[in-house]
Amino acid sequence: MQPLTNTVKALLITVAVLAGSTVGLLAGMLHHMDGGSVPDAIVFGCKTFFGTEAFMLGLFGFWYGIQKRDT
Repeated sequence: MQPLTNTVKALLITVAVLAGSTVGLLAGMLHHMDGGSVPDAIVFGCKTFFGTEAFMLGLFGFWYGIQKRDT
């Protein structure tokens, strides 16, 4: 039984958002604990979140493209 294409895409996007949120939160907390101000920690966490999102969505897009080409 093949999973629906939209379901797989939704799951991959959900995994990317959850991973990006976790990495962004931890990076912001570590930046604040290192002596940065709260606004700087928020900006740092947001940059880390979007960097992680771009990386993971690019990785999933590449992987999904390879999988589609094989069939």
